Amino acid sequence: GTTNRLDAGLELFTLKKLNTHTGFANNNCFDLVHNYLFFLGHDGVAYALSAGRVDEHILATQVISRQINLRNEPFNITSTDYSTVATCYFQDEWYVSIADKVLVYNYNMRAWTMYTGLNARSFKAIKYELVWGNDEGRMAKFGGSYLDFGKPYDAIWRSKIIYLDSPTYNKYFRHFYILADSSKMDYSKISTNITIDYRDTHKEYAIENRVTKFGSAKFGDIMVDSNINPSLPFHINS
Repeated sequence: GTTNRLDAGLELFTLKKLNTHTGFANNNCFDLVHNYLFFLGHDGVAYALSAGRVDEHILATQVISRQINLRNEPFNITSTDYSTVATCYFQDEWYVSIADKVLVYNYNMRAWTMYTGLNARSFKAIKYELVWGNDEGRMAKFGGSYLDFGKPYDAIWRSKIIYLDSPTYNKYFRHFYILADSSKMDYSKISTNITIDYRDTHKEYAIENRVTKFGSAKFGDIMVDSNINPSLPFHINS
């Protein structure tokens, strides 16, 4: 148009092509992550924004939250919660606080982890520590203990469905073993529940470390200082 006046000594008005169809959820939900700009869109999807080449003014986005859906279980996030999102990038992990949950995206593993109980409303990376403000107006950070406010952590991990090539093929497994690794010199107990053919076996297996601790070990017991737990066999009923 007539706005590009070459005699004015100004740079020409240019347009940058952007292939994303969504905007930021709010003004506090984006962070620079390596060569990407991570942000949560107002549609509840997390994106990574980047330029294909440094000499091109074309920006491209890719979805980094294909494995999760914030509107479904166990998140149950509504569209009204997007305005309160707070994010922070810290040590190759992207923290996203939304509603009463904190979602953490690991840049190297390309995987998400959900936390409850942090009640974070804001984040700040200070030197080598991540600090957040909670819903009580206090500042908090991760401690060095393996306890959560004096109680053991309640955590759950669910694997994806492993079809082993095809869901229609019959698998002829009779035994397999569960291996676990626990924190050295701290008591731990891991409970497992196995699902086969979309049904729970209704049988839990507890894996406990056998680290010998000074002051609590029984006289005559074998001294154990390894954090490797014994493998646990699991038998599949016919």
